[in-house]
Amino acid sequence: MIIEANTIEDFKNAVIEKSPEIKVTNPDMVKHFISFNRAKKYINLIAALLGTAILISISTGGLAGPAALAIMAPVIFIVGRAGVVAMITLGVALGGITALKEFNKCYSVEQVNDGSIILRLKKE
Repeated sequence: MIIEANTIEDFKNAVIEKSPEIKVTNPDMVKHFISFNRAKKYINLIAALLGTAILISISTGGLAGPAALAIMAPVIFIVGRAGVVAMITLGVALGGITALKEFNKCYSVEQVNDGSIILRLKKE
């Protein structure tokens, strides 16, 4: 049975319930998933650099914002701004990098011709 998820909350609930198929038709969410699909092989690199950038920014009270941006520059160059935004958006929606990695491990992203995507639970 396909679960339709057109809000971040619907998506999060469907992933938590390990729904076998999740259909996303919301154009903004579809863009994020397509970007995520292109960038997902770099998920560990993005997670490590993003974590470092956040820690630097927090530990200096935001004064090292330019340094944090410099740390993220290679990632932005590799996967593009859309890929980084997609990783951050989906990571926040799922509750963090660990949940995003779990999602990446459990689901495959398939594009459909009608402008939607299907997320399929991978066979174990």
